[in-house]
Amino acid sequence: MRLQREDYEVLGRLANQFPAKARTAAGQAKVAAEIGGMEEEKARLVDAVALRKRQLAFVLNAVRDLREGLDYDLRTEEEKERWLTERAAARAKREEGGGGGEGGGGGGEEVEGGEEEEGGEEMQTD
Repeated sequence: MRLQREDYEVLGRLANQFPAKARTAAGQAKVAAEIGGMEEEKARLVDAVALRKRQLAFVLNAVRDLREGLDYDLRTEEEKERWLTERAAARAKREEGGGGGEGGGGGGEEVEGGEEEEGGEEMQTD
């Protein structure tokens, strides 16, 4: 009997080292609520990032279109005619060959110098 009492006291001291079940459950509930709030914030931030990506893509496309328009406007009438003919031929070739094999930047974009050629490559990607 004395041995049982000693065992009981040892187990009692061991049990007293840990917080009560109610305190532990309350702490777990608090942490679960924090996790839920963080997951909601994460979803909101993911949506915001996706929106910003779409907005940036729109702005970059608008800038590209404006640059292409400016490049086109700065060409002489003869260059414009040649560019339109080359672009139509490139499109026809892509449509015939199922997308073409020139990588989008080669073939028929020899207008004048680097800047015009760069603009021509971008125009062809549409």
